[in-house]
Amino acid sequence: VQLILAFWGCAACAVAAAEPQSPVVMQLVSPVIAIYPGDEITAAMITTQNYRLSSGVAGSYAASPGDVTGKIARRTLVRGQPIPTSALREKATIIQGKTYSMIFKSEFMTISGLGVPLQSASTGEIINVRNPETGVVLKARVGEDQTLVVEAQ
Repeated sequence: VQLILAFWGCAACAVAAAEPQSPVVMQLVSPVIAIYPGDEITAAMITTQNYRLSSGVAGSYAASPGDVTGKIARRTLVRGQPIPTSALREKATIIQGKTYSMIFKSEFMTISGLGVPLQSASTGEIINVRNPETGVVLKARVGEDQTLVVEAQ
């Protein structure tokens, strides 16, 4: 296997194939109860435990309670199992269906109005927003102050 990989110009791949990743023991965050999709995670719902993982996947799990507290579960988190960071999302800043301030800024002008997001989103995400006066759907970035910033389209 090493010769074939080295032949194809991938010496680093050959080394990686020759050396299996060694397991490491890490302290990771896990739920003390089942946490369901959409639930906000509180400090009372989690604990830390030692787990033996391969070094390649160890970074994809939450390592401290601060990494998960206040976040929302994307999927069911099983009691006693480490929490993958991909199973968490930020709490929504913008709620689908509510009306928010919408702003378009360019070098020469600023236009403001109202917009209704078509999905809930967190700060920094780009979402579809409907202008209730015209019915036109625009793309907007969610701002920290719950404004929808329309970018040039």
